Amino acid sequence: MTVSCSLEQDDVKALRSRVAQLLPGSTAEDLVLTHRGRCLRDNESLLEAGLVQGSTLFLSTRLVGGGGDGGSTGAESRSCYLEMYLNKKPDKVNPAEEQLARYTQCTLSGAPLLPPCVIDELGMLYNKDAMVEALLAKSLPEGHAYITGLKSLVELKLTVNLEAAKRTAPKAAEKGLHQPSNEAAFSCPVAGVPFNGRFKFIVHRPTGWVLSEKAVKEAPSVVAELLGSKPASEDWIPVNPSGMPAAKKAKVMETMPQHATSKLYASLFTSSIKNPVKETYCCRSTSARGMNLG
Repeated sequence: MTVSCSLEQDDVKALRSRVAQLLPGSTAEDLVLTHRGRCLRDNESLLEAGLVQGSTLFLSTRLVGGGGDGGSTGAESRSCYLEMYLNKKPDKVNPAEEQLARYTQCTLSGAPLLPPCVIDELGMLYNKDAMVEALLAKSLPEGHAYITGLKSLVELKLTVNLEAAKRTAPKAAEKGLHQPSNEAAFSCPVAGVPFNGRFKFIVHRPTGWVLSEKAVKEAPSVVAELLGSKPASEDWIPVNPSGMPAAKKAKVMETMPQHATSKLYASLFTSSIKNPVKETYCCRSTSARGMNLG
């Protein structure tokens, strides 16, 4: 674009007005004239701006929204400046997702639980194949030394969640087999609640049946019929119990003598002969030792 002007009579503002007339839809306020890297000011003449005959000017338009001073909204805030140097906080694990994983994945391999499955005395779940491989290779993680063999575990009788199977079957056909799912693959055979961590489950040690606490409390007769007899309170293993951390429980289990049970400890301090004589801490009945004073 070529514009003729008088160096002595015209100023920068007049020059911008002439240029704006040649650009449809533009105003003089939208244009910026630059000469040798310097923006020309409106109140100076062309001679004062350092222009000579044949000088070349660069034309640009102002950006909409900014003040033209290089600043940005919010950058002046001290808190915004300090947040740039704050340490990034670690991502928090969703407790619901963590609980779901504990009920649907093998504690050793992290793979989805697939029968045959087993449970240990602490209530942690495993795929039996993964546990057998770890026992044979002697590669159990630290904190699992209390598991000395399959006799330390209980094999589970899991009930397939038919409702979840119907919902996930079409998705599995589209995406391929063995795709991870948030659906609970198993459920309580009595109450029907899903095995997903939202409901408390317990395992019957003698039979391996996996039932919800809701079923045991609300339908004890049905549970007794399923198990074949009325269960005792010590026959249950809580699944992933809350309270004492698993690491602390494992440490207690590792220090417990082999074959130690509550009945064994009771036999050390209880006489096998029924004796009506009351005993105290300082006065023990001698009849329990086979000695008669009478």
